[in-house]
Amino acid sequence: MSMNIQNQAGDEKIIALMETQEGIAYGVEGTCLAGRYVYSVVHYFVPFDTEPVYVDLSNVSYTNCQNLEVYDTNRFGFIVRAEVIADGGAIFEFAWHADLIT
Repeated sequence: MSMNIQNQAGDEKIIALMETQEGIAYGVEGTCLAGRYVYSVVHYFVPFDTEPVYVDLSNVSYTNCQNLEVYDTNRFGFIVRAEVIADGGAIFEFAWHADLIT
């Protein structure tokens, strides 16, 4: 007796995640200096199939920082950073959407 143990529905989800993903992330630092940066590293749920990857940030909220930007990206994840406004704690939160550039 032979069995087909392949999960086609699961395979289709993985393939879809290799092309587009989204989520919510945040960055936080306990003590920061004005003019420096706070960072957030986001790992994709599964690596993208190929590079390059386009990342869109939205619904950004800041506490003691500004100018959130994508600092670096690859097929495994991305890094964002925000500039600290004044000495002290800094926090940011954002929604993200990533997909392959076609």
